[in-house]
Amino acid sequence: WSHNSAIIADCHNYEDIIYETGDWIPLGPLDDVTGSQDKVVSGKGGYGCWAISSEAEHPEEIFKLFDYLATEEGQLLCQYGVEGLSYNMVDGKPVLTEEVQEHLNAGDTDWLINNVGAGFGGKAVVFFDFILTDLDNEARFGEALPGASAAPSFENAVAIGKEYPVTYRLVKGLNATAYMSTEAMAEIKDGLSSLDYNDTLEQAMLADTDEEAKKILDDFKDRMQAAGVAEFEDLLQRIYIADPDSVKFYN
Repeated sequence: WSHNSAIIADCHNYEDIIYETGDWIPLGPLDDVTGSQDKVVSGKGGYGCWAISSEAEHPEEIFKLFDYLATEEGQLLCQYGVEGLSYNMVDGKPVLTEEVQEHLNAGDTDWLINNVGAGFGGKAVVFFDFILTDLDNEARFGEALPGASAAPSFENAVAIGKEYPVTYRLVKGLNATAYMSTEAMAEIKDGLSSLDYNDTLEQAMLADTDEEAKKILDDFKDRMQAAGVAEFEDLLQRIYIADPDSVKFYN
């Protein structure tokens, strides 16, 4: 793109972009339709979780791994790599080597994965984003993300963070589509998953006439009905009536 302009409405959600380059001037955050700038979060989700199989021969050893990954030493290893190779300790805080910092700033994910094997705040081995718990990077390591304090626009990012502090609004419940994964919905889920909504939308947008676009969308609606979407809607209605906080329709 031309880099001539950009509007980042909820800029507190895009701090990684601000860390990476000094080209951005925030023009937000902007109010939503309710007049709020809050970052919407859900109390429940399926982003990632640990589980120990009931057939594990030594579950206590797995618990030890869990405990280690929650320690400062475990998180330092997972996020920064090995001391003396990918980072050095300076005044009690990890500082990436010049070589690693250069590849991180350049977004060279393959090099970071193959030569270091650490997460770098989701910039390399994303697996660590799912397994690390009890994170407090600023208190433990002096920066929100590995290498952030040495990034070219770090001071600008700090200023933006202070000017636009993050406030959260909790929306209860699971996303409606989460209930598609119940055993009763397995066949319907398979049928709906085979429908390509994005492709259908593109065809409708590129249609020569309004009548053709309407036919494309009506055909898609008929296929959704044939796949059983009405049964899924009935399920959601029953769940919602029983407990309105159990289903989250907010996006």
